[in-house]
Amino acid sequence: MMTLLSVNRSLMMTMGILINFWRLWSYALGRKEGRSDKEANIVAGIRTFILLTYFVTNCFIVANAVRHWNNTGTTVWICADKPNDAYYCSRR
Repeated sequence: MMTLLSVNRSLMMTMGILINFWRLWSYALGRKEGRSDKEANIVAGIRTFILLTYFVTNCFIVANAVRHWNNTGTTVWICADKPNDAYYCSRR
């Protein structure tokens, strides 16, 4: 049976790992900017949001390219006016 002390210890260990991960992640995004640690964390959060939007956008672009890869079922009609007032369409 876990005591309150062991739960508190495991929670503190997890928080230490998360704080260390956030510190490394903010350095990986670029130089820490801001006059204080709080401002630097806000800047890192904004940079993380921008990075995630780039990633999601890229996933949609790749999914669209894969979806239309080798798409031979589409028929394209090219229509043009002929000089003798006729209308001509051809399938490509």
